Amino acid sequence: MNNLRPLLHALLLPLMLSGCLFGSSDESQTASAASNGLSPFDSESQLLERIRSGISQSSTYQQDMVAAPEMATVASDSNTASGISSSSSSSSTGSSGGSDAGRSTTNLQIEGVDEADRFKSDSDRLYVINNTSYYGGDIGIMPVTFAASSDSSEEVIATTSATIAAPEATLYPMPQSAQNSITVYQLDSSSASYTTLANLSVGEKDDPGLSGLYLLENSRVVLIYGQRQNYWGFWHDSWAWQQGESVIEVVDLTNLNAPKVEQRLEIDGYLIASRRINNQLYIASRFSPYLPNYEPWVYADDSNSSSRNQTLLDQADSSELLPQIRVNGTAATLVTAATTYEPLLNQQSDHLSGDLVTLLQFDLQNGQWQSRTLLGNSETLFMSQNAAYFATASATYQSSDDGYLYYSPDWTTQIHKFALEESGPHYVGSGEVVGHLGWEEDKKPFRMGEIAQADGTALLGIVTSEGDEWLGDSSTRLSLLKTEASGELSLLSNLTNLGKPGEHLYAARFIEERAYLVTFRVTDPLYIIDLSSPTTLNASDHLGELEIPGYSDYLHPLPGGYLLGLGKDAVADSSSDSGDGRGAWYQGVKLTLFDVRSLKAPQALASLVIGRRGSESNALTDHHAFTWVAASATTAARLALPIAFNDYPPSYYGADLNSPSTWYDWSHTGLYKFEIDTSAATITGVGSLIAESRDSSTPYDYPDYDVSNDRALIINEALFYHHGETLLSGYWGE
Repeated sequence: MNNLRPLLHALLLPLMLSGCLFGSSDESQTASAASNGLSPFDSESQLLERIRSGISQSSTYQQDMVAAPEMATVASDSNTASGISSSSSSSSTGSSGGSDAGRSTTNLQIEGVDEADRFKSDSDRLYVINNTSYYGGDIGIMPVTFAASSDSSEEVIATTSATIAAPEATLYPMPQSAQNSITVYQLDSSSASYTTLANLSVGEKDDPGLSGLYLLENSRVVLIYGQRQNYWGFWHDSWAWQQGESVIEVVDLTNLNAPKVEQRLEIDGYLIASRRINNQLYIASRFSPYLPNYEPWVYADDSNSSSRNQTLLDQADSSELLPQIRVNGTAATLVTAATTYEPLLNQQSDHLSGDLVTLLQFDLQNGQWQSRTLLGNSETLFMSQNAAYFATASATYQSSDDGYLYYSPDWTTQIHKFALEESGPHYVGSGEVVGHLGWEEDKKPFRMGEIAQADGTALLGIVTSEGDEWLGDSSTRLSLLKTEASGELSLLSNLTNLGKPGEHLYAARFIEERAYLVTFRVTDPLYIIDLSSPTTLNASDHLGELEIPGYSDYLHPLPGGYLLGLGKDAVADSSSDSGDGRGAWYQGVKLTLFDVRSLKAPQALASLVIGRRGSESNALTDHHAFTWVAASATTAARLALPIAFNDYPPSYYGADLNSPSTWYDWSHTGLYKFEIDTSAATITGVGSLIAESRDSSTPYDYPDYDVSNDRALIINEALFYHHGETLLSGYWGE
């Protein structure tokens, strides 16, 4: 165990952000140096030399990072008693985003910044990406973890609840695309029914997997291929990012018998993320050069391999070291020296990387594109309507006598800002804060947010973690950064030591002039931070706190000063301080309605626990699975969640039904429906649409599909639920 902990830290290290922003279809767009440090490269030869150095350094830097890591505990499991349980107080009605006049839409982090998803609907059509992957090819570390917990005062929905015990990370083959396809349905909301219009093969035979889509006007769609899956477990490893390709197609589906591809972009490198703002599509991709016969892990005393590697590097030219883009079959250079930046972190000899992270802006109307690139491996991307922010954490490494890498708890995170303009993304400036962004990739964008100011500018808020959870001295820090005239992102103010020692940050959300944070160890402290006076932040005037059992993984804003939390219930481990690694045993899926109108007196108005320990919802890790319709004058707000419900008596030997640590077996999978009324201070379960159920005649039965790709759509009183390969429909009130 002593050896695993430092190795875990090394493996999970989200390596340094570096930057190169993109060559454009119009070379007249020339990047200029910012006064605070980042400058484009002077020449292609200088850029290529830095890439060669980065590849060489990565070979020695990663040689000790090949064993499977022991994962830090991440919340995701549950247990609870039968029935639905809840608690109440009084308040007033509210609603939130993710809906449009009785119709749910894709749940977004930032209003006006669209996100790709596998399930999209317009007025009368539904487009669903089919599960067409098979295993083979790339190998990646795919760690799995889960959680659990419960409180007798809360209402609980029970029939079964289950969670998977956290296994050690293992090497699994990554999914490779077979034939990509989408199914198009015609919806009739008045009868809660549908007709299958077409099952369309899309893309080309060797395209990567179809990961998301966007809807445009007039039955046009944007198809996104090539997203790297489960990458957070091996983000540091450049070799896991080689030979990737991202493909974007704009397709006219007016005539389903003859789909027309209007635009096709092929980009060297794996897709990291995409966003759409009006007619501008933004693609972030990561390219790691691949040199045949190059040995990625070479020991210092292996002079022959080192010599062969150096020869291959010396011979490599721009065709091998720089990514290309092909637009409708015509190739162009994606990355140029004039549009590529190298953050200071990547210039340190022990942090060199030859990877290129590119932000491409593609005009969906005229087909023009512009790009900028960071040299290195940016850790996450946050995007508002006006700017994109790349962020990466780093720490000082030390080598021990036993051959393992250790890091200091003195983390820092670098942030690089790019303005989103009609002429393309432009580098603005950079800054640095204390702490790191955590281990969970899907939550990192939510750790950042913009706070609008009266003068029309915006501050950047960023939440980071400090210390060492293993040693029980971790804490959370909130920093506010101001964009100076020079472009520098300077520290305006911060709040430190948020949370009790050893607590882990589970959820963060910036909403208007407030930040909401959830930390957890045994109990769930919800922190409310008032950012309306950003220059004078202090805990006594600007911080509110509420402690409840369990934790929230996702926070959803409701109008009028309310907040809805989705996470897991938890029961303290009375026999030790371990629990699921957090001092408590995770239980069923939990919803909590918060009244946050008063900064200093927040309340938990109602809570509901669904299933027992082992129950899961993909909405805990993917906010797109959170299906929401705001309240109207006549109806309460509506929420639909896919849930794998566990409460069947466990089949394993020695299970103790009186112990909160007991895992329950799967009972059924379905779409659970809830109504949230802030004026009555209630969360009410109103039934479920069951997709598959356990065969009670056998002691061992498992679902045909998990809930990882499940999605739902609400249209007035009609409900549509996609699970596995099936679309189910019904009425909300059924």
